[in-house]
Amino acid sequence: LPAELHEEMLRYGLGHREALEPSSTGGLRRRENWRRSHVDRAPPFGERVLPVICRVAEQAVERLGLEPFEMISRDIQFTAHNDGDYYRVHRDWTPEDTGHRRLTFVYYLHRQPLGFDGGGLRMFDTSEDGGQYFDQAYSKVLPRDNRIVFFPSYVWHEVEKVTCRSGLYEDSRFTLNGWLGVADERR
Repeated sequence: LPAELHEEMLRYGLGHREALEPSSTGGLRRRENWRRSHVDRAPPFGERVLPVICRVAEQAVERLGLEPFEMISRDIQFTAHNDGDYYRVHRDWTPEDTGHRRLTFVYYLHRQPLGFDGGGLRMFDTSEDGGQYFDQAYSKVLPRDNRIVFFPSYVWHEVEKVTCRSGLYEDSRFTLNGWLGVADERR
């Protein structure tokens, strides 16, 4: 993303710890001890960054071989993972409550030098209907500053445990993550 937007989001994350709340799993399948991080579900820069992300997402849809869609549904959140935080294997799409989602994105940002280890994103080989995944076959994306990753929302994935020796919030693994999709008929 453009340097000025990247810096604005990082400054926001570093300076607005109080805006973040403990994360949880959402939708119909709430699970305890499945996710540990902190999240702001309505970051103030969302409306400015989403059009930029959508332009890049159009290329991702084509490269991933997905059916093109009008990106009507746009959800975004700012997340911080610190020492011991994780998100176990999950997918961002289920027919019951998030069937409108088509494309997931994860944008990484963090202070330099890197203050944490781990936090890799594992994306598991998943059947096209999202019903099965293969835990021995996956791609792993390392959290690199100013990098965005797109994948189909039905793909099973996880955030590996983060180690942050300092324990300082400012050394967290920060992401701007969200979902692009068709109209949500439930709204």
